[in-house]
Amino acid sequence: MGRSAAPAGPTRRAILARLALGDVSMNGRAGAFAVSEPAIARRLEMLDAASREMRGGVA
Repeated sequence: MGRSAAPAGPTRRAILARLALGDVSMNGRAGAFAVSEPAIARRLEMLDAASREMRGGVA
């Protein structure tokens, strides 16, 4: 995944915005989005991988 691909989806952008505001307790927050908790987990994994890639780590 490229660096700019991670925040491409609207749900990922919304999750990223909440994380930027310090809302790090995303578990159980799937109700705030039109997706399931496993889908939230997948999106968090994508954002984490993109973050590691941007820092030069292994994605």
